[in-house]
Amino acid sequence: FTPGEAENLDMAIAPNGTPYVVFLNAALANAISVMKYNGTAWEYVGDTVSGDQMSGAGISIGIDGNIYIAYTDYVDIGDQNRTIYVKKYNPISNTWDNMNYPMDFSYRGSGITIRV
Repeated sequence: FTPGEAENLDMAIAPNGTPYVVFLNAALANAISVMKYNGTAWEYVGDTVSGDQMSGAGISIGIDGNIYIAYTDYVDIGDQNRTIYVKKYNPISNTWDNMNYPMDFSYRGSGITIRV
C-alpha cells in the first residue's frame, strides 16, 4: 500500500465500485495522499497535498464520480486554531483544486468527515 506508516485513513467507494483511500503518508513527510485500487494494485491519485501540521483527512465521492478531500492544518502546535481545507480532484491536470477559501476554526479532535 505505502512504504511508510499511514495515519488518519478514510475510505470511500466510487459509483463504479472503485475504492479510494485518503491518509497522512509518513513516507512523504505526512503529506495528504489519495490512492485507489485499480483491480490489481493501489495507485496514487493526483499530487500529494503538503502543509505544516496536517491532520484529520476525509474523502467523499459524489454520484457523478467527483472526488473531494478535506483536512485540517495548523502552524503552531500549541495553538488549537486550525484551518480546514476542501479540495476537488481535477482528472485533467491530475491535481487537487481548492474548493473554497480556507476556514479558520477552533478544533480539538483527530478526524474530519466530508459528505457530498
